[in-house]
Amino acid sequence: MKPISVTPVISPAVFAYAFVAAALFALTSRYPGYVHHDTAEIAMWSELGWPLGLPKHPPLLPWLFRIVATAVPLNWVTLSLLTAANIVLGAWAVWRIALMYLSEERAAVALMLYGLSPAGTFFALKLNHNAILVSLWPLTILAFLLCLREDDAKRSAAKGIAFGAMAAACMLAKYYSGVLLACCFAASLGSVHRNRFFRLPGGYVAVGVFLVLMAPHAWWMWTQQGDTLAYGLNESAREANPMLHFLLLAPLYLVPPMAGLGAIEWWLTGPVPREEADARTKKWTELWTFASAPFLLTAVLISAFHLRGATSWALPDFCVATVLLAGMLPPLSMQEIARIKAVARAGLWLVALAGPVVLVVTFWVGEMNTVEPRAEVARAAGRIFTMAAGRQPGIVAGDPQSANAAALVIASRPTALTNFNAALAPWVTPDRIVREGVLAICRPNYSGCSQKAEAFSAGRRGFVCFVPLQRGLLWMTGRAMTAEILVIMPEGTGADEAAARTACSAGGAEARFVRMITPKV
Repeated sequence: MKPISVTPVISPAVFAYAFVAAALFALTSRYPGYVHHDTAEIAMWSELGWPLGLPKHPPLLPWLFRIVATAVPLNWVTLSLLTAANIVLGAWAVWRIALMYLSEERAAVALMLYGLSPAGTFFALKLNHNAILVSLWPLTILAFLLCLREDDAKRSAAKGIAFGAMAAACMLAKYYSGVLLACCFAASLGSVHRNRFFRLPGGYVAVGVFLVLMAPHAWWMWTQQGDTLAYGLNESAREANPMLHFLLLAPLYLVPPMAGLGAIEWWLTGPVPREEADARTKKWTELWTFASAPFLLTAVLISAFHLRGATSWALPDFCVATVLLAGMLPPLSMQEIARIKAVARAGLWLVALAGPVVLVVTFWVGEMNTVEPRAEVARAAGRIFTMAAGRQPGIVAGDPQSANAAALVIASRPTALTNFNAALAPWVTPDRIVREGVLAICRPNYSGCSQKAEAFSAGRRGFVCFVPLQRGLLWMTGRAMTAEILVIMPEGTGADEAAARTACSAGGAEARFVRMITPKV
């Protein structure tokens, strides 16, 4: 007799559809060519080679970008695809974790509830050192759980290698991942598998692999006297009361999945008695640890170190919470799962088609990242520098949004000196400044950028232009932005006022020359 084929609840095609939907939304919900300045900065760092560390962050993400750049150019399209891959890979890892605790049907529900979490989806569209944890944390938790549950010594060692490598990847992406590693240790102590785990080699192999992979970066940190860690512990002030901000806002990431759970209960099954749900999940000590301890430990760290901006770090904190939520449901029939899948499929189509609507709405309301013509200003500034200096810029300075945008869109891929802060850009040496010159871009009224540019240009030769530009979309026109463009001429080149005026005209019909910069005698 021919065996009966059973269609899996979640097939690879589901993740392919999710990738397409995420990629289409990432591509169409933003102005064409727009890349967030954090992502553009990482792309700029990827041009520096294979550094063991960087002044602001550990190096994993620039390494990843550099690997991608060996195959395809880094631009807004490829970066959007990389963003979609990061989101879908995290969702896949959450689903695999769910399969370790739930039936296939409930695991599918856990995945669908995870898709409602803005932390793992919408907020991860800005691919930076926070968003990459959306995939790395679930993958590391999955590797840990596989190692924890293994009962064969050889397989335990092999899974320990995977767990150690993923733990190192997390730490090399963002030091905040130390919170996750502490939670892994706590989960191992509370697990029913703890005796076997500490008897078998997997955990010890993981520690060894982690230390080996972290050693080069640890050496770099030692020689740099921990500057990167100091930067992380001194985040710029974003909230008046960071503890209250974190305690109130971070849990909101769970609201959409919990609302989804309530909708499923009402629509399909009716409310489940809480004592029944609690009895079903109370033995999942590892999941409870991963679902709650990162949040609690982060709150302790905020209090101890007065951290600011930590709410944005918390994107992966509740990544396995949807597995617990799905565990609160009673058994679901395949007919009920089919109905949920139909809704989820429609949701993916809505996501795929919603991008243009989001773009139009954000442009209409004047959202800064959508309407500001940063890429257009960067290209105009590049033309001005090239006409004046006879070469494309190698160093671009200015406010972070402008400098990082220029570093990505100008063909020569210059390195950035954001906020004119040499401490955060050791690759911009005084000799390079003299030899290559500098292109500086300041958006209007941005944190004293013009004053910093004035101080930076003292004793150097160059000129200043104003370039007014505005961006259009369909029937709408964004507000005009007049950027200040400062050109520091490279060694051996010069420009009189007539040449400077001609160079400024390369910025567009409305660009105008402002003044010359001459060294004081």
